[in-house]
Formats: sequence, C-alpha cells, structure tokens
Amino acid sequence: MAVYISSFRLHNFRNFEKFAVEFSSGLNIIVGPNGAGKSNLLEAIGLLAVGKSFRSAKLKYLIKQGQKQSVSEGVISTGDLTKFKLAVSLESSGRKLLFNGKSCLPRDFFSRFQAVIFSPRHLDIITDSPALRRAFLDDILVGLSSEYEEIVGQYRHVLHQRNKLLSQARDMDEQMAFWNQKLVSFGGMIIVQRYRLVQELNCRLSQWKLKLDYYPSPRVIRRELESGWEESQVQELIRNKLKQTQEREREMGFTLIGPQRDEVKILGPIIANGSVEDLSFFGSRGQQRLAVVRLKTGQLDLMEEKLGQRPVFVCDDIFSELDNKAREALLPSFTKQQTLITAVTQPEILKEANMIDLRKTNSKHK
Repeated sequence: MAVYISSFRLHNFRNFEKFAVEFSSGLNIIVGPNGAGKSNLLEAIGLLAVGKSFRSAKLKYLIKQGQKQSVSEGVISTGDLTKFKLAVSLESSGRKLLFNGKSCLPRDFFSRFQAVIFSPRHLDIITDSPALRRAFLDDILVGLSSEYEEIVGQYRHVLHQRNKLLSQARDMDEQMAFWNQKLVSFGGMIIVQRYRLVQELNCRLSQWKLKLDYYPSPRVIRRELESGWEESQVQELIRNKLKQTQEREREMGFTLIGPQRDEVKILGPIIANGSVEDLSFFGSRGQQRLAVVRLKTGQLDLMEEKLGQRPVFVCDDIFSELDNKAREALLPSFTKQQTLITAVTQPEILKEANMIDLRKTNSKHK
C-alpha cells in the first residue's frame, strides 16, 4: 500500500515563521540556496515519522528563536484514498503528538507514517564508532516492532544497575545473580534480533556486493554458532562468559560483555582491485555515501515487506560527492515510493521530478 505525505505546513519551526507546501506522491526535488531551509523542512517531516530530529539532540532548539511553540503538520494519504493529519507541537517543556487534532500516544502515532531518512551525517554510520552502527540496526528494529524498544529499554536499565553494583566494593553475590540473569535474558534477545536483521539486510544488499559483518559480544557466540542463532543458545553462551569475566569486571567496575559492545562492519567492493573490504578504512567518500544510500534502500525494502507499506524516502543533500554515474545508479532507489530530495538546483537527471523552489513557495522567513 502506498503511503505518502500530500501536504505539509510549518509554524515557528527553525527559520520558518509560516510555511505551506504540497507534494506529489512520487519524486519531489526541493531546491533553494544555502540557508533557505531545505534541511529544516526535511527535519520537520522526519519528526512526524520518528519523533526526533536527525540533526539536533534537543527538540527545544527546533522552535524558532523568540517563540514559545512550533507546529509541524502533515496530511498523510494512503493507497485506499484515506487521509489523516499528523502533527507534532513543540514547546520548551516537551512535545505533543496529535492525530486528526487530538492527543495521541507515541505507539499509536508513529505506527501511522514511516519514513527512512538519509542525511550527510549518516556517513558516520560507516566512519565513526560502533555505537552508531548498533543504533542503525536498533532504529530499524524499533520501526518494525515497538516491543523491541521495550526490550532495549529494559536492557539499559539492567546494565545501569549492574554497573552501579560492580562499582561498589562490597559483597554483592546475591544481587549480582539477579542482574546477571536479567542481562542474559534481555541481552540474548537483542543479539538474536540484531543477527536476524543483519541476515535479512544482507540478502538485499548482496546485489551491490555490500555486506554487514556482525560481531556480537561476547565473540564466542559467533565462533560457536554457525547459523540459525536461537535465544536459548545465545543466552547460555552469555551466561558462561559472565562467569569467566566476573573477577575482571569487579576490578574494572563495569560490564565487559553484552550487546552494548557489539561491533558491525560494513564491507563493500573497492574499485581499485575489486576486493570486498571494510569501507571505513578503504572506501572513498563517494563510495561511503553510496553505501549508506544502499543501506537505506535495503531498509526501505525490508520495512515494506514486514509492514505492508513502503516508507517515504527523505534525502537531504544526497548527491554531494557523487559523480554522474553514481547519481544515475541511484535513480531506481527514488522511484519505488514517495521521495523528497534537497539540492541547491534541480539536477538534470531529476528534470521530470516535481520541483519545489523555496524562493517561490508560500512561506515566510525571518
């Protein structure tokens, strides 16, 4: 089923005082000079899908300076011609989610409209710390199931309590046994779900010779289990490894194993010799950017299969550092769903797209 955002309005969001625009259900290119608000517009649309900014950690910074409230509102259209409104109202005290003008719980709100977002900052998925690659997997899993978000929340609580206990120099065997069992349980669930997600993504990435290489913590899981990891198997291996690291953890004062220490490597073809290598070390900036877009395309395919509807593809400054050949190779990724792309000017290869020029739209900037 096709789901897309047909119209959108902003009030006191970043540099926009008032703004309104209509989108086509296919490919849309948003153009304007630097500073016109292209990225701000996509950031606001992303709020409707995930409830957070892909640029700023604190939502209060999205409110136009000098104002007390901002509103981002979209009209969502579906394949059966149904339409509804989603809105996110931001104040310094927090956010309010609205479905057709009425307050809505997060679980109900974010199940109605999905988007996959590409931002230049997402190149850090390849080049930066393992935490960003773990977050990439977790964000997909949360989008597929709200239950996974609850599991991750439970695990973080367990990890915090266990680390707090490890930092205290006193007898703690009884309490530690309790937290160990919780860590084994929730940690095993997370690792198995990450493993299965990696397998499913790799099936979709293989056409571009890309691969996610998953190294769970503890590494013994990968050595002992060749395929078809089951929760009970993974949990038993974690339990045994905890016994082995017990003394070392007490010396260090924190937990040494678990999904918070997982690693994921992104492998891809190197043009110079045709070999498949870790793109964080051997990939050019253009290759890394192309790989991230492919990862996002794989995410789109997977979410469509699992959820029955294809998310909107939101692409901020996607063509930078890509030559014409690479740009043309991406075109099929833009035509399977509604796609919103920003650029300073309309690229020649997107001349058939619906163009939205921020210098000419019904907007007011101050």
